[in-house]
Amino acid sequence: MRDIFRPENLRVENRKILRIFIVALSFLCLMSYIGMEIRPAHELMMALSVIVLFALVLDNIWLSLFLGWTVFLYCFFGCSGGENYVTNLFYGCILYFLVKVAFDKEHIDFFLDGVLWLAFINILYMCVQLLGYNFIFASAAPYGFMANRGITGIFFALCIPLLARRNLSLSALLFIPLWIGGTATSMAAGIIGWLFFLFFRIPKKTWIILCLVLFLMGSYYLIFINHPGTERFMMWRMALQDTILHPMTGWGLNSFANYTQTKDMVYLLSSLEANGEISKWDNPHNLYVSLFFEWGIVGLFLLGGYLRQCGLAFNRAIKEPNTLALASLLIVFFVSSIFWFPIFLARMAVIIVPCFALYELQTK
Repeated sequence: MRDIFRPENLRVENRKILRIFIVALSFLCLMSYIGMEIRPAHELMMALSVIVLFALVLDNIWLSLFLGWTVFLYCFFGCSGGENYVTNLFYGCILYFLVKVAFDKEHIDFFLDGVLWLAFINILYMCVQLLGYNFIFASAAPYGFMANRGITGIFFALCIPLLARRNLSLSALLFIPLWIGGTATSMAAGIIGWLFFLFFRIPKKTWIILCLVLFLMGSYYLIFINHPGTERFMMWRMALQDTILHPMTGWGLNSFANYTQTKDMVYLLSSLEANGEISKWDNPHNLYVSLFFEWGIVGLFLLGGYLRQCGLAFNRAIKEPNTLALASLLIVFFVSSIFWFPIFLARMAVIIVPCFALYELQTK
C-alpha cells in the first residue's frame, strides 16, 4: 500500500475539516429537501456530502474546488439534471486519486507505453478497415477502435509526444494515421504538441526550419485535405451571449442541449425535423465554452488556476523525456478541446485523466 492511504499523511488542515464534516454528517436526520421524500432526500444528501469529503483528499486544490463547485451547482439548480456530470466527475476523480496511489515516478513508463501499444492496435485495425472490412462498426471508415474521426485524430495526436520520448523519428510516422483518420483540429493539436516537445530536444535553428515546413504542410492539409468547419462559431457566439445572463453560475450542469427549469431553449443544428425530433447541438464542441456555459465564470477561473499550477510545475521540473511528453500531451489535449470534447468521452478519459495525475507525479 502507498503511504498516501495512511491518515497521518493527509494535510493537517484537511484532516481537521474532514473531522468537522463527518461529525456534521451524523446530523443528517435533521435535514430535509423540500418536495422530496425523506428517504431519497437523505440518500442524495449523503452521496453529495461524501463526494465533497472525497475532494479533500485529492491533494490538488483546483480539482477539489472544481468537484465541490460541481456539487454546489447541482444543488443550486434544484438537483434536477446534471446527475451524470456529478457522477462522471466523481468517478474521474477516483481514477485520478487511484493513479496517484498506485504509481510512482518509475512506473510512468508502464502506463505511457501501454497507451502506445493501444495506438499500434488501432493502426492495425485501421489497415483492416482500409481494406474494406470492419468486424465491429457499421461503417468501414478507418477510425480504428475510436469509432469517430475526430476522436481517432485526437488519440493519435496525444500519442505523438509519447512516442517522441522513445524515438523522435518514429513519432513523425504517427502523422500518417493522423492524416488518414484525423481532422484539422487534431492535426493542428498534434503539430503544436510535437513542436513543443522538439523545442527542448533539437537545435533551435533546426526547430525553426521544421516549424516552417510543418506550417506549409499544415496549410496544405487545411486547404486541400480537411477544411475546418465554421458552423460552430455562430453557435459559440450565441451561447456566450446567453451565458452573460448567468455569468457566475452558468445555466447549470448538462444544460446546454437540454431544457431546464430556467432554460427554455436549445441550440439547433437545423430548423428541420428528422423523424419527429429537432436536430440540435448536443455539446458546444469547445471545452471552454462548455465550462463557461454550464459552470459559469467560476469554472473558467478554476481551470485557469490549474493551468497556472501546471505551468509553474513544468518550469521547476527537470526537462526529462517523460516530463516533456506529458506536458506536450496536455497541450495537445487543451488545443484539441477548442473544437472537440475528448474529456467527456469515457474511452478518452481513461487515458487523459491518468496522464493528468502522472504529470503531477512527474513534475514533483
